[in-house]
Amino acid sequence: LHLEKSLELFPNNNNAINNLARVYLDENELDSAFELFHGLILHSPDYELAIENMKLLGWKAFDEQNYKLAEKAAKSLLKTDDKEVAHLELMAAIKINQGQLANAIGYMEEILKSSPKNELIIQNLFLANKELGDTIQAKKYQQLLQALN
Repeated sequence: LHLEKSLELFPNNNNAINNLARVYLDENELDSAFELFHGLILHSPDYELAIENMKLLGWKAFDEQNYKLAEKAAKSLLKTDDKEVAHLELMAAIKINQGQLANAIGYMEEILKSSPKNELIIQNLFLANKELGDTIQAKKYQQLLQALN
């Protein structure tokens, strides 16, 4: 209630908005938290605290198998930095759990560009390509894994 009153008095106060969104996140009111974090990120794309909290929200929604909200969070994060590994990892995990392996591969390959020795990503690329029947790509990632070990 105190934070809501603060927002009435200072509607453009990023810290107050972030704090209220964090309360919503902590109370598992994820949709309300998303709306506030998303607005903050749109208004202030360099506001790191909102970005960090949006990541928490994305993973919390993912853990609760609310992939639609997790994907909205990931898309919002990717708009701030489409090369950030943490944002790409969230989207790849969502796509894997939605059974969209071809899309997940794209995100994982993007991760590999900045983390070329990420064994977990390489292993997941091997498994995803194998699952999709792309034996050439699967073998490529299998060899890459063997070269790292």
